Formats: sequence, C-alpha cells, structure tokens
Amino acid sequence: MANNRLYLVDTSTNEHLCLAKGHGCAWSVGNIDLYTEFMNDRYNDGDGKTNLIIGTENDDEFYDKWIRNGENYNTENKWE
Repeated sequence: MANNRLYLVDTSTNEHLCLAKGHGCAWSVGNIDLYTEFMNDRYNDGDGKTNLIIGTENDDEFYDKWIRNGENYNTENKWE
C-alpha cells in the first residue's frame, strides 16, 4: 500500500494542515500543537462558524483542489 496523509482544510482561507501520516493500516498522528493553533485561528472572529473539511492525499480530486493549490499552515514543515 502507498503512503497517505490526512489533511484538515479551511475552505475559506485555503490553508491546510496535515494531521496524520499513514502507511497501510498504520497511522501516526502529528502536529497536535499546530492543530490547536489552527483551530483557534478559525474561530477568532467570535461567530463560531468555520468552513472545515477533511480529506486524504490519496483522494486525487481533494488533493488537487485543496492541497496542491492551497497554503500549508505548517510553514516549517515539521512533524511533531
């Protein structure tokens, strides 16, 4: 099986964050500190609304639309 990544995307800003990496049935979670920061940034306007979707790298349509042309929230490309 190929490697895969699980992404969280804010469709209103085109920012994305990789939450997990997988190979076959084994997944490792990462970017937990950035996840908290990412989520806090989504709700900073106080209205409690956001446009979040989740998808995988192996979903070609999702990847081409949101990841390839989006902005990586993890600008340092760290995996923690």
